[in-house]
Amino acid sequence: MTVFMTVIAVVILLLFTFLYILYDMAFAPRRKYSSISRRIPNDDQYGPIRSRMLSNIDKLEAFECEPVTTKSHDGLTLFGRFYKREKENVIEIDFHGYRGHAMRDYCGGCFISKDNGISSIIVDQRSHGNSEGNAITFGIKERFDVVSWVEYVLSRFGKDTKIILSGVSMGAATVLMASELDLPENVVCILADCPYSSPKEIISKVARDRKFPDKLVYPFIKLSARLFAGINLEAASPVEAVKNTNIPILIVHGDDDRYVPYEMGKRIFDSCASDKKKMLTVNGAGHAISYFLETEEYTKTVTEFVEDAIK
Repeated sequence: MTVFMTVIAVVILLLFTFLYILYDMAFAPRRKYSSISRRIPNDDQYGPIRSRMLSNIDKLEAFECEPVTTKSHDGLTLFGRFYKREKENVIEIDFHGYRGHAMRDYCGGCFISKDNGISSIIVDQRSHGNSEGNAITFGIKERFDVVSWVEYVLSRFGKDTKIILSGVSMGAATVLMASELDLPENVVCILADCPYSSPKEIISKVARDRKFPDKLVYPFIKLSARLFAGINLEAASPVEAVKNTNIPILIVHGDDDRYVPYEMGKRIFDSCASDKKKMLTVNGAGHAISYFLETEEYTKTVTEFVEDAIK
C-alpha cells in the first residue's frame, strides 16, 4: 500500500511539474522589457523593413509623453503613455501583442494618430513592461483591462470624449473580445491588426509549429491555465465576441502571416455583426508588418475609417 501511495504521489508531482512547465512556456511573463523593443527578426519578411522599424521606434521614444496608470478590475496597476495632440476630445487606446513591446508594436500605427492630430494612450498590457501581473491570458482577462482604460479616459477627459480602441496581434484579439462587453457609446470604432480567432486556436497552432501533438497537449495547456493563471481559455474569443457588437470594426491582416494565419482574421470579419465593418488585406505582408509594406494604403484606410466613425 505504501509503495502504491508513493507511486501515486510521484505521478501527481510529475503531472504538476509538467503543467507548470506548460504554464511557464505559454502564460508566464518575460520581463526583459528594454531589450524587447528592438528585438526584430532579420529574416525574409522583417529584414527588408527592419531599419525603418528601428528608426520609427527611436522617433516614438523621443516623443513627449505623460506616464499614466489605472487600476484593473482585479486590482493590478496598469501603465500607459499618453501622447497629447490637437484633438483632445478623441483618444485612441493602443494594445500591443503577446510578449511584445508597446514601442515596437506601435512604431507604425502610432504615426497615423499623430498625423491626424488624435491623442493616444499606448498601454503596457498586464504582465508586460511597467504593468503589474503574473500571467498573460491571451485576452481573457485583458479584455476587462480595456474597460478599465475606457473608464480612465472618460473620468479624466470627460463624458463626451470619443474613444478608438486599437490592437495588434494579441492586442487586436483583446479589443475584439472587449467589443461584446458593456462598453459605452463613446467607443466609436475598433482597429484590429492581425488578430487571432480564439486563444484555443492560436495556442494549438503554435503547438503544431513547435512539433507538439496539439490535440494531445492542448487539454494540459488548458488545465495549466486554469491552475496557475486562473482562467478558462475558452471563456471568450474574437470570433464569438464580434457576433454581439454594433461597434464599427476594421480588421487588417497580411495574407502571408506565418504566425497568426490570415484565415483567422477573415473568419472574424465574416462573423462580425457590425453594420460598419471593413477588412484590409495586405498582399505579401507577414505578422504585424502590414503598415510597413503598404504604408499609404494602410494609412488611407485607417484614416478614412476613423474619420467616418468620429463623425
